[in-house]
Amino acid sequence: MKLKRYCCQEDNLPNPNTDKFWDEKLKNNRKIILKSPVFIHKNKLIISQLKKISGNILDIGFGYGYIEYLIEKLNLNLSVYGIDISNYAINFAQKFYKGDFKKASIFKIPYKNNFFNCVLAIDILEHIPKNKIDISLLQIKKVLKNNGLLIVSVPLNESKKDKLLNGHLRIYNHNIIKNELKKSSFEIKKEIYLFAFKDRYFIKNLINKFLKVRKPNLVVLVAKKK
Repeated sequence: MKLKRYCCQEDNLPNPNTDKFWDEKLKNNRKIILKSPVFIHKNKLIISQLKKISGNILDIGFGYGYIEYLIEKLNLNLSVYGIDISNYAINFAQKFYKGDFKKASIFKIPYKNNFFNCVLAIDILEHIPKNKIDISLLQIKKVLKNNGLLIVSVPLNESKKDKLLNGHLRIYNHNIIKNELKKSSFEIKKEIYLFAFKDRYFIKNLINKFLKVRKPNLVVLVAKKK
């Protein structure tokens, strides 16, 4: 299956996604991100899916641990595991949340095969070089149980400036992410599109739902391992 419209970083620019890059980014942007309406809405949608399941869950690149916070707050029947390349993220999660948190990358997930009922890859795949996306999805598939769920989100219709500032290596559209998942034998069960309005968030989203004056800024996909 041929995938179109990949947009990678300039060849002379290094991949910025190092542990030090993410340590600094997480430290400096915490208040801004956690107050973002689209961030809050996205995580509420993810939690609404997690309420339907139980068992082991892996959060890849959990960052601030907001999902982990909500899981504990709502007392969901989930055993939480997480991996991240940021020491800041690992130390924070180990201090404040219950779960097994390890410094590791998506390229080599340090858990046994068929272990998880659900895997989260929230705003992760856009940071993966295009020549490693198949490896990454294969790693997820290996640790996920048969019929287990993968919940993934990626930004859409992103500007080049935002892409470079956030360490994104590719610009996604809805066809690319869906084709990547299908190619890796995931069956898409649900797709939800969000819009990054900075104020009057829910009113503007409601208006846009009918008038369609703005393209979506993010998609959340729920997929099942075949």
